Amino acid sequence: MLAGGTCLLVLLALFSFVGEHATAQPQAWTEQTPTLSPAARSFHDMAYDVQSDRIILFGGNAPGLRPLNDTWAYDYDASTWTDMSPGVAPSPRGGFGMAYDSQSDRVVLFGGLDEDSGATNNETWAYDLESNRWTNMTAPGSPSRRFETHMVYDAESDRTILYGGLGPGFALLRETWTYDLNTNTWTNENPTPTPSAAANDYMAYDARSDRMIHFGGVREPLPQESGETWAYDLNANRWTNLAPNPSPSPRSVPAMAYDAESDRIVMVLRSVANPETWVFNFDANSWVDASGGGAPTRRDRGYRMAYDADSDRMILFGGQLGGDEGIGTPPPYFDDTWAFDLNAVQTNPPPPPLLLWVAVSVAGGAAVAIGIVFFLRRRKRGTGGQQGTP
Repeated sequence: MLAGGTCLLVLLALFSFVGEHATAQPQAWTEQTPTLSPAARSFHDMAYDVQSDRIILFGGNAPGLRPLNDTWAYDYDASTWTDMSPGVAPSPRGGFGMAYDSQSDRVVLFGGLDEDSGATNNETWAYDLESNRWTNMTAPGSPSRRFETHMVYDAESDRTILYGGLGPGFALLRETWTYDLNTNTWTNENPTPTPSAAANDYMAYDARSDRMIHFGGVREPLPQESGETWAYDLNANRWTNLAPNPSPSPRSVPAMAYDAESDRIVMVLRSVANPETWVFNFDANSWVDASGGGAPTRRDRGYRMAYDADSDRMILFGGQLGGDEGIGTPPPYFDDTWAFDLNAVQTNPPPPPLLLWVAVSVAGGAAVAIGIVFFLRRRKRGTGGQQGTP
């Protein structure tokens, strides 16, 4: 029986190599066809206004690195973009951080870079969609000037969290700050350690686990890329390197958002072809490649994504193909709108490969053969014992 049990263990071990797998169906990604859209751009940002059921888009860079400061609202149900044209708005910029504070019903914006002048800033703005008004909060003690920073809203703590960015001279700023809109105060949390990457990264707030999830970006020496996945717990003021396996390869400038209905982080990464789609499960500490499913056309940087909770869709807009370095014709910029449905992604384990089927068959056959041998031996011994009894 020991040998048979060993074969069974081998069989189970072979099955354990079949990991979770996801396949995006053709309808997972769908291009939207609004009659009016924001101009093509990259390095804008978007946030979902829960109360109004609208995705708010601000700013970014147009082709030729021309900074923008327009404000748009997207209604997924009607598939319409609306140019809000507020009377006052932050100055033109790209590479800022933006998040929606659900308790205050305001979109919070910080930092950014004016590509025309090369100036960075450390302004804090709040946008009220209902009144269509931007307000410069002139928050005291704010983080230093920076761009390529990102923010999320921690609903449990009612704080907006900012991490990283590039300061003047492309200094990498590995700082973690929180902003309280109610008191208009910034706090440098100073946790140690922090992720090694702090720019061209992205983050999303996982509401179920109450953690901010951070992936990728550039780290020193620049422009080395990171493939690390970190989680930040504001209550404990602690960053944790999750080191999931498998994980996407090191890359920067992703787009990321949290799907509240599925309790998963969805991330879109640049690739040599169409962008890759990855899904992260915090409880299982695992990334699953869900690429395919009619993904958007190739784009390398500056695209942004937000989760529309009412429609349960990820909304992606814009981006650019290639960089703006050097002199010549600007690379292609995009003004397309895409929706991603995580429910259309199948996560059933795939059938084992041929080699695994062969190994399982051999192990199973060996277990059956050994079982028969043991049975015959025990039967022979039993029969012999009966013949020796007077």
